[in-house]
Amino acid sequence: MKRLKIILNKCIYLLLIDTFIIAGILLFLCLMEEYEVQQMDQHLHEEKEELEKTDFDFSPLLKQNPDMAGWLEIEGTNIDYPIVQGNDNEYYLTHDFYREDSKAGAIFMDYRNSKDLSDPNTILYGHNMKDGTMFQNLNKYNDLDFIKEHRYINLYSGTTKYIWEIFCTYSVNTDFNYLITEFSSMAEYQAYLKSVLDKSQYHEIENSVQGGRILTLSTCSSCDQRRVVHARLVGEEKQR
Repeated sequence: MKRLKIILNKCIYLLLIDTFIIAGILLFLCLMEEYEVQQMDQHLHEEKEELEKTDFDFSPLLKQNPDMAGWLEIEGTNIDYPIVQGNDNEYYLTHDFYREDSKAGAIFMDYRNSKDLSDPNTILYGHNMKDGTMFQNLNKYNDLDFIKEHRYINLYSGTTKYIWEIFCTYSVNTDFNYLITEFSSMAEYQAYLKSVLDKSQYHEIENSVQGGRILTLSTCSSCDQRRVVHARLVGEEKQR
């Protein structure tokens, strides 16, 4: 009986050691992933500095990734990233701008959209990363004061800077379909706009939109919840 207890204690001891080793390895891998995401984020910001020197000439970045569709920036947030567009809405969930495997993915345009932003509704997706990268800062639009002070989104595409004004934001479950890019008629489009405005958290904001082009930003806030921000096109400026 005593011998059995000794053997049992040794087994428990070895099991605990294995558990600590596995936990340590998992923690190390997690920290390495976060480090790689931060490094990639820093590298992209350096790319942005070079772009600003050339009035957003995307040629060098297009050579690195022909899927590039533009650059997105929102003042007051960490959202300052290139936009890519794949052949589906899956690839860039797990690949970064450089097409490397990444849990942070990339900011990407819905594959159904036209890169020239001519659709009535252009949709952009990004992960809600705990470290504050990608589309995590969309959660700031849960605050009315923040919305009032940060109403504008800049999207650089081709030789043009497109300026969008936020008119609607909400959190919604996956049953609500806001991911529509094309409409069969203006009446259908107006019905869509009414449906998203009805979801809006803040009716204090002037949120009228007459049927012009809109930009939709979407990120997960939980497994079945989405944080959504809609903005209307209010200006275009030639960069070159």
